[in-house]
Amino acid sequence: MEIKTKFNVGDKVWIMRDNKPENIRIDGVEIKVRGGIIPGSGGILSGELYTNILYVEIQRNDNRCAGDKDPIYYHNECSCFSTKKELLDSFLNEDEK
Repeated sequence: MEIKTKFNVGDKVWIMRDNKPENIRIDGVEIKVRGGIIPGSGGILSGELYTNILYVEIQRNDNRCAGDKDPIYYHNECSCFSTKKELLDSFLNEDEK
């Protein structure tokens, strides 16, 4: 199985945070793959795989104490964009583009 991600560690992407566009750096990638279950089968796998790609953001703050942990945020791949324009366009309906 080969899994390709839209972005890589170290890439800068645009997300929405608190209703504002924000440019962040990807610090890690988590991929979860799980099999589909046939409904009503009691747990028999369907053979289909579902993939969830999450980008990890670590917000570093130079003012934290040495023992404090940096907050970690996870962003779905579908919520990350290469440019600010792509992010803002994602909120428009197809007929408005």
